[in-house]
Amino acid sequence: MLRSVVVWGGAGQLGRVVVSHFNASNRWRTISVDLLQNDEAAANIIVPKAGPVESNALYLINALRELASPDSRAGIDAAVCVAGGWAGGNIASSTVLQDFEGQLSCNLRPALMCAHVASQVLNEDGLLVLTGAQTVYKGGTPGMIPYGLVKSATHHLIASLALPQSGLPARTTVVGILPTTLDTEMNRKWMPKEDFSRWTPLVQVAGTVLKWADGRERPQNGAMIPV
Repeated sequence: MLRSVVVWGGAGQLGRVVVSHFNASNRWRTISVDLLQNDEAAANIIVPKAGPVESNALYLINALRELASPDSRAGIDAAVCVAGGWAGGNIASSTVLQDFEGQLSCNLRPALMCAHVASQVLNEDGLLVLTGAQTVYKGGTPGMIPYGLVKSATHHLIASLALPQSGLPARTTVVGILPTTLDTEMNRKWMPKEDFSRWTPLVQVAGTVLKWADGRERPQNGAMIPV
């Protein structure tokens, strides 16, 4: 029986690579959760663009339960959130408040939603992976305050979820991945003069997450791992 992984942001650049990597292993059934469809995934759940947050969460929980494997409590063995985006700007920027709202929507809310849904559908001994940021983890980010704020909150969420009574199923391993610069088409477009060889390939991130999901070299609960 294939195990099931849900990939939040499964139609994005990194999400598509994660889905493809899990598919290629022939050990996992992939479920993409996103605003758009990923035809490579075994199943897709399209996130509602409007409506109360609580209603959207219940919709996702019920949809995942319908897709659950019949021989397990919930059928979801790993949840991976790679949804996100970036915004720069210091505190004097005229768009700092707008950019902060945007970062909440594309970074923090998906991470929080993924964790909440995982609390309801993840099997015991499962894996929950959320995406932080290595630059933010190291300290202040004066040139990208909106991004730094939401990623700091994501790091706090990861640390909190790893503690007892967080609400996650028994023996869940929560891990934060800390990318520096991912080698994506968009990053190459906006930073054409950078040394791409120093960036993290998407397949490297996907391979690392798959390894952990398979139970190989899985970090300790609450670990923050640079990738």
